[in-house]
Amino acid sequence: MAADSPNSAAIARANELPIYCPSDVARHASQDDAWVSLAGRVYDVTPLLKPGGVRIAADAETLIAAMGTDVSHWFDAGGENVKTFVDPVTSLVSPYLPGGRFPHIPPTAVPTTGWAPPNSPPWWQNPSFVVGRLSPTPRQVRIVNTLSSHEHLLDVGAEQTVAEIATKYLEFNAHSRGYVWKVLMPGGAIVPLDMDRTLVENGVEDDVEEREQLGLHGDVFLTHLLLYFSDGLTVA
Repeated sequence: MAADSPNSAAIARANELPIYCPSDVARHASQDDAWVSLAGRVYDVTPLLKPGGVRIAADAETLIAAMGTDVSHWFDAGGENVKTFVDPVTSLVSPYLPGGRFPHIPPTAVPTTGWAPPNSPPWWQNPSFVVGRLSPTPRQVRIVNTLSSHEHLLDVGAEQTVAEIATKYLEFNAHSRGYVWKVLMPGGAIVPLDMDRTLVENGVEDDVEEREQLGLHGDVFLTHLLLYFSDGLTVA
């Protein structure tokens, strides 16, 4: 994508923000908390659903139906422009909207006094709507607190460091940064993790394809991250 493309600012902002998995986006699927993903970026589109009040916007229904999902198929490969087609009636190039109009899309290709373009870039090109980036390679891990024996399954991005995973795990344990994080390796060895590295950089490969080939389905054979009590439990 060209450096001066309309989406450059949105891309740059996304690269500075947290990494999310599709399951994280899916949790934001209400009219008061609506996220979608697009071309590897995560957008908070909540302000578009009830602009300036409690009444649902007239063009918000399509976006409401898509809350918590990926809408990249609405756009070109880079997520910069809405897909178009030649209208057989008007012979004009028009937005291709099989699911219906959504915010910042004009009603038709014909000028009308019933709609005015936004004063700022459309939401998919507006960096203020971007809240993060979508991991292209999410993986699931099992986190085991060896002190309490509590276990949680967590979707994490392959690009996330162990420290970022620990931050995500705060939802389940407010003291997660106060534990020593280790991993159970395939051969049975328990190895400390470098918190500033990703799992792969720590030598923990994602073996999902191998497990599928061997027919090892379910979560029993997932990577196990082990939390050990330390004197840093006051860290929150």
